[in-house]
Formats: sequence, C-alpha cells, structure tokens
Amino acid sequence: MKKNFSLVACLLIVCFLLAGCDVTFVPSVRFENEDGGGDEKITFSGYEFVDGELESEISIEKPNSQKGEDDRVTSAGQPYNSITEVYHAVADSVVEISTEIVQTSLWGQYVSSGAGSGVIIEKSGLIVTNYHVIEGAKTVTVRLTDGDEYNASLIGFDKAADIAVIKIDAGEKALVVASLGCSADLEVGEDVVALGNPLGSLGGTLTTGIISAKDRTMRVDGEDMVLLQTNAAINPGNSGGGLFNMAGQLVGIVNAKISQEGIEGLGFAIPIDVAHVVIQDLVTYGYVRGVVDSGLTVIEVTNQNLYQAYYKYGIETTGVFIIESKNTDELKFGDKVAEIGGVKVASADEMNVVLKRYKVGDSVTVTVKRGGQTLSIELTLTEKVPDSVDFG
Repeated sequence: MKKNFSLVACLLIVCFLLAGCDVTFVPSVRFENEDGGGDEKITFSGYEFVDGELESEISIEKPNSQKGEDDRVTSAGQPYNSITEVYHAVADSVVEISTEIVQTSLWGQYVSSGAGSGVIIEKSGLIVTNYHVIEGAKTVTVRLTDGDEYNASLIGFDKAADIAVIKIDAGEKALVVASLGCSADLEVGEDVVALGNPLGSLGGTLTTGIISAKDRTMRVDGEDMVLLQTNAAINPGNSGGGLFNMAGQLVGIVNAKISQEGIEGLGFAIPIDVAHVVIQDLVTYGYVRGVVDSGLTVIEVTNQNLYQAYYKYGIETTGVFIIESKNTDELKFGDKVAEIGGVKVASADEMNVVLKRYKVGDSVTVTVKRGGQTLSIELTLTEKVPDSVDFG
C-alpha cells in the first residue's frame, strides 16, 4: 500500500511540473528573522485601501536628538529608572499578535498559525510590528495584557523596512501608548530592556541587556538593514516587540537574531528613528513614499530552480530574466539582465541594491542579452505604490 501511494504521489508531482505550475518551497525557519510558531510564510495578495485614501492627520510624536557636536547624551537621560519601574510603565503598551495563514499544497488547503509581538503607538489603536510577523496572514488577532482580544486591520506595510502598522478598535478602552525615544542618542553600553511574546505563548516577557553596537549593517531576508545590536535575550515571537531605554522610551522594534549553534546574545532591532519615518508614511498614505519602482518583474534562475523555470518559462540558463516590464515596452519577456546603470548584476538582490541608489523620476540604463544581441535600454523609475493594503 505504501509503495503504491508513493508511486501515485510521484506521478502527481511530475504531472504538476509538466503542466507548467510553479512549485516553490518556502522554508519555515529563517536564518535571522524570528517569526514564532514555526509556520511557513507566504506573501500578501489583493490589498484594498482601508476606508479609501488614508491621508490621515494622525502624527506619531517623537523627540529629536538632544546631542550637540561634543555631547554624549544617553537616550534615557538622567536619572535612569529601575528595571521594575520601566516594566510597569511600558508593559501594557506591548501586545501579543497571532495570525492565521491559509496555505495551498499539492494535497489541498490548510491553515497554519504564527505569533509575534507589537507595540501600541497611538491612542486610536495603531500598533507597529514587523512585516514578517503578519506576512501572508488572512486574519490577525491582537491580545492585550488584560486578556482582551481584537481583530486587526492592516494600515500599511513596507517589506524592505520590515515594518507594518495594524489597527484595532478597542472602543472606549484607554490604551497605553508607548512613548517614542530617539535612537540617535543611544550609547554603546547603555542599558535597555526587550519586551515581547517569546515562543508565541509567553506574552509580557521582559529581558534585559545593553546596546552592544549601533548602526550594524545586517542582511535580513535578502534586505540590507542598519540595526541596533543588543545582548538582551531575543527568541521566536519577540519579533515586532519593543526595545526600551531606561526612561521607558521605545528606541527600537525587535526584528532579528542570529540563530546558530554556539551563538548567543546577538539580537537586533530597527532603530526607532528609522522606523518612525516609515510608520508616519504608512499612517498618512498607506505606503512609504519615494521608493523607486523599476516596473520589472523578474525571475532569478539558479541551478536549483532551472528545471521549473524551463517548464514554466522556457528559460534554459541561469541568471536574472525579465518576465514583465510595465515602465517600457522596449524590455521584453525573456531578456536576461546583464547590467543596471553600468553595474553588472547576477541576482535579483544585486539589482535591488543598485536601484536603491536612484530616486523616483531618474533614468537608468538596463543592459540585457536577447537572442545573441546585447541591448542597452533607458528605463524611467517610478514611485512604488502598492495596489492595496488589506489582509487577504
């Protein structure tokens, strides 16, 4: 019986591939991002703007740096509060987030779950978390420290920044809002605490540590990010939670750690100065302004997915190939990208790194290989605007 089942399964998989379907395996464990719940992640599709055009007048307040040219001002100022005082001041501003994700496999649809953390940043119920916490979610539930639970709607997200803003309607309940600090004023060695929902089941967990380094450039899920490094214990489920200074101010959004055998105390957070700019744009417009869009949909073909690329697109070699071009008709399906702005590129990540050097409205030369020819085509970069911003 087992042998027959295996044979049928193999035949089904072969038929699936020959039909031109794209079979993609998304690993459930990421190298740096801590998602909680051990669930697989898929991407959003079919957004719609929440309540039409946002154009919100809500402003998320944050102080500027207090440092002069020769000052060494810690972000908490003086005197420091005790750890217990900080905990009681900020605990109710940190929430637990649980998600449900409908996924499709060869054998049908199934629902997986995930967990993370978030921080309340506005009295109307706005909450900041990581994009990777709610990525692909069909439903998102927020649980407050008093046990009350609310369904959340999506205000906006930015995948590159790993920031998302969601919203709950808590009615007349007075929500505890985190006070934002200034990460520019942080000093290496300064005490901080992390508060979140490790393992997706231990909400309200506080860990202590210091700022181990500032402006640490790390590659997280294919994106280069400049992060705060801390030795405060960070575990799956802490993602989206708060990193607070000893004045009880939110100075970072926890989003990553290095998880390797023998490595401890390497946690990372998005500086609040960086997150605040993203948050304010998401609250006001539903997306981050000024992000360039090449209008190109590409596929990166490697030795691992060459077989699939051949059956779906007829691509026979490795490299970065154009599938669709929205900004110009001169770039065609199947063009192999060789250079962007005179810089050789061999992966989609390298393309994105080069494109980040340009501004909206700039023109960039894209060099492609097509049928034995090398062509250089001018491409005007537009602003990246999501079609919609809603779950599902």
